[in-house]
Amino acid sequence: MEFHEKLALSQALPGVNVVNLTLWLGYSLRGTIGALVAVFGTILPPAVLIVTAGSFIHKAADAPLVAQFLAGVAAAALGFSINMGIRAARHALVDVASLLVFTLTVIGAFLHVPLVLIVGAMGPVSIGLAYWRLRHGKR
Repeated sequence: MEFHEKLALSQALPGVNVVNLTLWLGYSLRGTIGALVAVFGTILPPAVLIVTAGSFIHKAADAPLVAQFLAGVAAAALGFSINMGIRAARHALVDVASLLVFTLTVIGAFLHVPLVLIVGAMGPVSIGLAYWRLRHGKR
């Protein structure tokens, strides 16, 4: 297989595209051992970095200045998330049905309905609405 074919296949498989691609490349170059080394080489360094940084931040979080900084970062992240939600809503909430699905999802979240139930109920409804819109030429 050519590189582009492997890239396309790795994007079609479930999971992280980069990991899928390294798995395929490692396997094609050195078999099972190559696949394992490639995947661990892709996953392990960032995981070690994240755990190390997390332990330093956890230890430093007791300092008032660091705690204030982390609170500011959390507030900024919340602001970015809300902004993305508003942008997505402008494009997604186009009719009464999509607004109803959105409203029921938010109500379920506020009522602490398990996420599995919300996604299990609203996911198929959203997919069905999208399919219906595509079949009837509505966007």
